Amino acid sequence: MRNTAVPDKTTRSVPEMAQNVYDNPTFFASYNTLPRSQNGLSSAPEWPLLKAMVLAGKPNISDSRVLDLGCGYGWFCRWAAEEGLAARVEGFDLSEKMLERAQEMTDANLSSQIEYQRADLDTLNLKENTYDVVYSSLTLHYIRDMNRLFSTIYNVLKPKARFIFSIEHPIYTAPKADKWHHDNDTGLESWLLEGYADEGERVRNWLGEDVRKYHRTTQTYLSTLLGCGFVLREFVEWMPSERDLVEHPDWAVERNRPAFLLVCVEKGV
Repeated sequence: MRNTAVPDKTTRSVPEMAQNVYDNPTFFASYNTLPRSQNGLSSAPEWPLLKAMVLAGKPNISDSRVLDLGCGYGWFCRWAAEEGLAARVEGFDLSEKMLERAQEMTDANLSSQIEYQRADLDTLNLKENTYDVVYSSLTLHYIRDMNRLFSTIYNVLKPKARFIFSIEHPIYTAPKADKWHHDNDTGLESWLLEGYADEGERVRNWLGEDVRKYHRTTQTYLSTLLGCGFVLREFVEWMPSERDLVEHPDWAVERNRPAFLLVCVEKGV
């Protein structure tokens, strides 16, 4: 089955411009102070699981191509090139500042292998049967027309190629504001879930700016992927393990609700 995805409940009849808050100088400066910005993949607690998903479907590198959607500073692009994952790596992002930083951080010996491009993922058009891996980290919850993007990704992948992505978990995106609750009597921290079934736009204040995202249920993500023809290979609701807490005891509160959803799907033959 191909390109018969369920309707995206957040799609609107009148297109709107994608938000590009990362090109705001003040926001970008604040973003640059985050551990992920400073240290890259090693500061992303979910990275070991994403890495395993990518390497499990590692293609023949002789003529392979990898695409990173929402590449940011280009950390994954450089890792993929250095790992020998592909002959060519392409990183797309809407933010000019992100792409400038990615280019600055890419060594000359990798510049012929990696190409960065400015692109709006809500209007993405690419040649079919082109890529061996499509990857995206913490970007797709910004996308208004998820149905269109997933169908596009299905089409641009080669047969049996993989699409691997992480997003903010729907339990995290559902409330209209961060909803941690501290119980003074017990000292427990609880995540107050609300509006889970009400899919659509959410605006959260982050780093001093109102950032627009889109909430969908876990069911909507999976049914849309399957409707496009993808085969589900792996599905992880990331929370810190007991082993993680030995090194990062401050992550204990994150075991009260999943922070990230990690998904690996494969294009059918």
